[in-house]
Parts: sequence; C-alpha cells; structure tokens
Amino acid sequence: MRIKLRDIKFNHKNKCIYLSLGLIILFSSVSGYLVNSQITTSALQLVSSSSSPNSAQILQDTIFIDGNDPNHDWDDYEFITGSGTLSNPYKIENLVIEIDGNVNGIFITNSNEQLLIKNCTILHLNEISDDKLTLSIGIYMQNCTNIQVKDCSINRNSYGILLSNTTKILIEDSDFNHNKMVGIYSNHSSNNSFLKNNILRNTNTGFLLEFSNNNTLLNNNISENYFYGIHLKNSDGNTIRDNYIQDNGKRNVFIENSVNTIYSGNVRIEQWIDGFIIEMSAVVLVTGYVIFKHSKYDKKFKKDKKSKEILDTEKEN
Repeated sequence: MRIKLRDIKFNHKNKCIYLSLGLIILFSSVSGYLVNSQITTSALQLVSSSSSPNSAQILQDTIFIDGNDPNHDWDDYEFITGSGTLSNPYKIENLVIEIDGNVNGIFITNSNEQLLIKNCTILHLNEISDDKLTLSIGIYMQNCTNIQVKDCSINRNSYGILLSNTTKILIEDSDFNHNKMVGIYSNHSSNNSFLKNNILRNTNTGFLLEFSNNNTLLNNNISENYFYGIHLKNSDGNTIRDNYIQDNGKRNVFIENSVNTIYSGNVRIEQWIDGFIIEMSAVVLVTGYVIFKHSKYDKKFKKDKKSKEILDTEKEN
C-alpha cells in the first residue's frame, strides 16, 4: 500500500498517535518481509540440485583440446565419441572430473566443431590459491563456437565456466555453485544462451558479462552469491528475462557502462542492505520529517498568535 503525503492530515493534538501508527505499520512490514524471506530461502534449497551422474567414470586429469594442434586432438581421448558434425557432435559425457592441482577441468581452444558436454561433474578437491585462479577453471572455452553444456555440476573451482572470445554457446540445466570467483564469466563473448541454470553461493559474483554483447539469460536461478548476482560491464544488447534473483550480497543486478539491456519478467527480491533497510529508513525519515515540519509551523503559529494578542491588548490600553 502506498500512502501519499498529501492524503495525510495531521492534528497537532495527536502527533504521537500518528507516529506510533507509522511505526506499527513499519514493523508489521518487517515481520512480513522476514516470513517471506524464510519461505523463499526454503524454496531456493529445493530448486538447487546436484547433477552428478549415478554411474560415471572418474577422471583425475584435465581434458585439453586445441583445434589447431594435432597433438591435442579429439582422438586423444577414448571416451570422447562422435565426429564433430551437427548430426553427430563430439560428446564428453558421464564423467566426474576431480582435479587436485592447478589445472582446468576441461579446456577447449580454437574449435568450431560441434561439441556436447553432458552429465559431467567438475570440481577441485583442494583450496585454490589466489595466484592460480586462471589455472583452476571448471570449463574454459577460448576462441570457440558450437558448444553445448547440459546437465552438468561445476562446483568448487576458481571460475565455474569461462568463455573468452567465444560465440554460439548454449549452457543449460547445469549447476555452478561454490566457486571461488564467478559462477559463469563471459569475456568478449557474444550471441550465447544461458538457460535454466542454478548459479548459487559463489564467493564473488554469480554471473559476470564483460565486453559481451547480445547474450540471453533465461530462467536461471541466481541467488546467494557474495557480491553481485548479475554484473554487466561494458556489455550491450543483452537479454535478462524470467530469472529468479535473490539474496546476493551487494546487489542483485549491477549494470555498468552497458546499454540496450532487455530486462523483463525477473523475480527479484531485494537483499537486506541495499533494499529493505533503505526503504525502511525512508519511511521513518519521511514520517519524522512531516511531523517535525508540522511541529515547527505549529510553534510558529502559536508564537505569532501570542504576539498578536499582546499587540491587541496594548492597543486597547
């Protein structure tokens, strides 16, 4: 309910009543907010799920493919199937990649081949040092096109997934949780799609697009990341639609030096510091300001009235 100040009529005899009523409404809103927060947090726990395959091959080494280097080709790995065509793409499926060291889980560079990465779990077993962040990525795509990532769980890496100079990528139905920096990081990468992913509790930012244009973020759950939920930096023409964005530490969505963003249909529940506290403070300050101004003018009126009475008495005498 929005109360317009012009609709409020003050009686100087009942100022305390109005202030008390305002505070009652305010703290009722606080209670409602806390209840809703508990409900949405429970719902969040249900939405987040693990994509770990039930019968998967465990791999404790990186997968490295360089389309320009015959010594690091697709046929180096017996578990990679397919031929790289649209009807029969290369497939990396049903793997648990457990990395103990400063290496990337899957590193694909200089490739235009059709590739499907499906039903894989990628994680680092030990703590990642700050000077090894670019060597400890879950999936790293550089100078690539035509890659799909589906039903994967990419957790506890430096970056869950990093796209660099990469286009025509589809990332769908996957989890990017508890990564040390960013869940999904798109750098100089455009015309990619990110659909129905869980991007939760990453230590820095959930989803970062930097110098990345015309990407689509649709139906993702981007919640409880330490700094930002979504951070657009120098990125134009992106579509952010029908996402669930909640409880990210600093801001849910931060758009910086970016234009023509299509932002619609998102469920965005403002976090405590940047959202509700400011709103609550505004209610208290506005209420207090109105009462203060009323009291000030009321005192002035009484003072002027008393002065007029004294002047009239002097005239009569």
